[in-house]
Amino acid sequence: MTTATRNIFLQSVAKGNTWDCTLETKAQAVIKECLADNGGVTDGTLKLSFPVTGTTTPEAIIQQFQTALQLASSNSNTKAAGAESMGCSYAKCEQRVDVLCLYSRSTTALPLP
Repeated sequence: MTTATRNIFLQSVAKGNTWDCTLETKAQAVIKECLADNGGVTDGTLKLSFPVTGTTTPEAIIQQFQTALQLASSNSNTKAAGAESMGCSYAKCEQRVDVLCLYSRSTTALPLP
């Protein structure tokens, strides 16, 4: 992943979180399968797809849809509440670019009152 593309993720869906290269690698292993299921936001994941037109690169698609990534981030705040680290990856799958972000939460228990 290019630094510019990673920065787009850090300024949108991963904003406020630490980038986790292990989560990025795990996301890459899943997203390269190009599964048709687009689960959206679930506990620990965010998956989105964007249409590809012409010979546009996946990186250019992510740049083009940066606003949509920011919107997805704002809509998924309740699912990502408490997230500390995040890793995202993407793959060109036929006529779309799939994006998958995985996040982890703190395992530190809050003290009882």
